[in-house]
Amino acid sequence: QPSRAMAEPVLTSTRRQEKERASLMQLAKSQSSRPNEIPEWVKTLKLQIVPIMEKAMEISFFIAPYIRDAYVQVRAVYVLLPTTAIRMIYGLGVCFFGGMFPLTIAAFETFRVSGGERALTSLNMLVDDLTQVHVANVEDNKKDEDGDGVADVKQITSQQLMSRKLNLILRTANPERLTQSLYGISQAMAGVIATLKLQFAKTMSLAVSISDNIRKPAVAFLAPFLIYTVPPEHHQWINPILDLTCKFLAMTLAWYLTRIISAVHSAIIGGLAASRACIQLLNDRRLINLDADKTMIDEYAGWSLAALGILYQLGQGMQLSFPLNILLFPLSFVEVSLQWAVTFMK
Repeated sequence: QPSRAMAEPVLTSTRRQEKERASLMQLAKSQSSRPNEIPEWVKTLKLQIVPIMEKAMEISFFIAPYIRDAYVQVRAVYVLLPTTAIRMIYGLGVCFFGGMFPLTIAAFETFRVSGGERALTSLNMLVDDLTQVHVANVEDNKKDEDGDGVADVKQITSQQLMSRKLNLILRTANPERLTQSLYGISQAMAGVIATLKLQFAKTMSLAVSISDNIRKPAVAFLAPFLIYTVPPEHHQWINPILDLTCKFLAMTLAWYLTRIISAVHSAIIGGLAASRACIQLLNDRRLINLDADKTMIDEYAGWSLAALGILYQLGQGMQLSFPLNILLFPLSFVEVSLQWAVTFMK
């Protein structure tokens, strides 16, 4: 009897939710059957949003195949390489670039030890759905149903093309898998952000403190200039502009100082990890016969790599030079996004 009594409120709540959904659907249908009563602001908003959605969808269909191919290639290489080789490459990356991507590396480590397998499974599911959409999109671009020798997608308006591609995505993608994969990734990212906030609490405190303290000088020096240059009808944007400027300058300075500290720390950790993994790899291939516990070669090599890593990062001003800034742009984008999320997200 107690279990039945406990189940009744749950059933009542479920029925209530079903009734609410039914009433909302009924309301939506009644509203959609009266197109003449659509408010003007909705029509205006639609006219403004449609071009943005068209451009976003065009960019998405252009870059999605490259992202998918890059992920597939990286995953294939990761599976083929020996574990020691992966550790050596990772150690070298941390040694020479750890100060430039401290948050990205910390996020990777956090991701690896806390729920990484589930998030990786979700990411694989997302890539599978993306692959299916890509294949369907390629086939759709070849369709010539009227038989005039010109693809159908080249004979319709941009709005019709957007509607066609959106319907293609909705038909091809699995909503259950998509929802499950996005939930798994977002849950992992929430845990990563929370952990990074604890790890970089001092940096966040410094950035917020700098932002608060430069606010008054920024208003004194920049507000008169903005009031003079910005039209009166847009003066309400002056305050947000000053806030974002102060936050950006504070975040840049605080994270630059953090990068210098991280460069030293990561060069030492990465250099030693790379040297030890290299010795183990050579031992596994029977090219050498050394016991890492009974020799100092790994220490000498590791500290030499650490010195080179520190000098390289400081010599570059903690910035990537060409062509590494192009090749590693995705990592730079992730690093900046994590900086904003960790510093200012609540």
